[in-house]
Amino acid sequence: MERKEFMSIDQQDFITRIRGFVADLRGVDESHLEVGLDSDLRNDLDVDSLSSVELALQLDEWYSVELEDADVFEAATVGDLHAVVQSAASTND
Repeated sequence: MERKEFMSIDQQDFITRIRGFVADLRGVDESHLEVGLDSDLRNDLDVDSLSSVELALQLDEWYSVELEDADVFEAATVGDLHAVVQSAASTND
């Protein structure tokens, strides 16, 4: 029986990366942003449809996963997005 490796995406590292992405997007210092798993991507962090495509590409690079832009856009919170990336990382060979 073949055993699949399970890649766990650290939540704190994920939040830190999202904070950096949003800071760059907004042109502000990361220390001015409060980001947590319950942060709403659109309402709290201003991630719109265009920036969600950019975020999908960045997540692909950071975690070596292939995400659909729609999966990223449909994620309401940072926690939802973490779950999408975690799922993609778990099924990635």
